[in-house]
Amino acid sequence: MNLQKKKKQHFVWRKYLRAWSENESVYCLMGGRIFKSGLMGVGQERYFYKLKELNETEMDFIKALIAQDKRPMIRDLNHGWIDFFNQVFKIKDLMESHGVSHPEADEMLDVLVHNFEEDFHGKIESDAIKFLEMLYRKDLSFYDDDDQLIEFLFFICQQYFRTQNINNNVREAVGSFKGFNVDGMWAVLRHTSATSVGFSLYQDRADFRPVLIENTSNIPFITGDQPIINTHAIGLSLEEVPSELEFYYPLTPRLALLMTNNPDLNRKGAMSIGEEKVIMYNKFIHSQAGKQVYSFERGALERLLNE
Repeated sequence: MNLQKKKKQHFVWRKYLRAWSENESVYCLMGGRIFKSGLMGVGQERYFYKLKELNETEMDFIKALIAQDKRPMIRDLNHGWIDFFNQVFKIKDLMESHGVSHPEADEMLDVLVHNFEEDFHGKIESDAIKFLEMLYRKDLSFYDDDDQLIEFLFFICQQYFRTQNINNNVREAVGSFKGFNVDGMWAVLRHTSATSVGFSLYQDRADFRPVLIENTSNIPFITGDQPIINTHAIGLSLEEVPSELEFYYPLTPRLALLMTNNPDLNRKGAMSIGEEKVIMYNKFIHSQAGKQVYSFERGALERLLNE
């Protein structure tokens, strides 16, 4: 086991960002300033995925949220996330209750607290490489294979819920719950959310379909530190809950994925768009980003500042 704590923990997949990079560097727009950065320096935060121990009240709160789902299988799966992310603390408590103290064991548990969720996301992404490569080839055949579709939808929902932006929005929205460790609870709830939404999309798979968007303009697609967005959330405040879901996911500067139940789009499979629509989708990404927006060319980001 690697006993080194990972300090820079990424919430945007570096392999995904390489589509916008040149020599492992991208242009980044942050705080009104455009600069060039290596991929290791963007879409990350120090110890972002460090686990926080939950108390009984916080676990009861999570269980109450899980209980609201009417689907028994999803309730069972989501209860499993509580145990999954609390197991390292159970081991620590067990050792302490028996008066066991061992420097190497203590160090190993400390590394697990810091690296466990980061490593888990790395496993999800490693398994999803095949889907990214299929999308680059404009191959959507996985969508009609149930096992592959379940895996793909779980990956997509994990990418949506794992980011700093979603984390900050949740913290702001529920910040009034004084005494609750919101960051600690969200470490579990982002996975229960991904499970619940992913399964809902699977249930609606006949109507919720993928559409590849080909960019025929001279303006590239951009991406951001919230690379997957719900287009129906554009313009809404944190207090407003979108009534519908449509995922937009830029894949490269020339290709994007739309997952939609819009009857005017969901049977197309693929469509081409020009400058006006590209600018619209780039504005969507910019508006939903937490802090950073990325491009392989500086001009695309300058255009955002000048609009």
